[in-house]
This record gives sequence, structure tokens and C-alpha cells, in this order.
Amino acid sequence: MTDVPFDLADPPDDPPPAVRQPVMWRVAICLFRDHAPGLAGAGVLARCRACGLVWPCRCRRFAERALIDACSTDPEANAPANGDSDDTPAVGRVDEEPR
Repeated sequence: MTDVPFDLADPPDDPPPAVRQPVMWRVAICLFRDHAPGLAGAGVLARCRACGLVWPCRCRRFAERALIDACSTDPEANAPANGDSDDTPAVGRVDEEPR
């Protein structure tokens, strides 16, 4: 498995510095927190407290994968692709020239 800059058993709510997709991180952490194991007894399978499926449910596994995919250990991957800043909205960029 890949090295990630956080503990997958208890990831932080805020994205670590190596996260290249903070929005993906924030959505994934909400899904991760919601899909936690419910109570289980001896001889009983643990079930997700959100969806009731056997835990770890599909949503929990998806959230874990999204947290991993949101990270990057390569500093070059954190740079915007074409010099665009992550702070500027994408609206209007395609058709900025006057007609």
C-alpha cells in the first residue's frame, strides 16, 4: 500500500499539507465519519451505523480510497496543471475574450 501522510484509522478532519484535492478530502472525510461500525456482539457481524451493511461497507471503503487518492507525496503533483490558481473560480475562463 502507498505511504500516506495521515493515519487511515483516524484521519484528520482538515486536509494534511500533501493533499492536492482538498474538496475531495472534505467530502471523503464526511463519508468516512458517517460510515463507522455500529455495535456488534460475539458471533454477530458488525454493521455500518449509517447504511446497515456489513462493515466495512462499500461507502466506507470508497471514502478510504478517496482520502488516499486526495493525497500526493510528489510536490510537483500539488502544483496547478496550467498555472491556474486553485483559489480562482473556473467560471468564465473558457470564453474570456470579447466576441
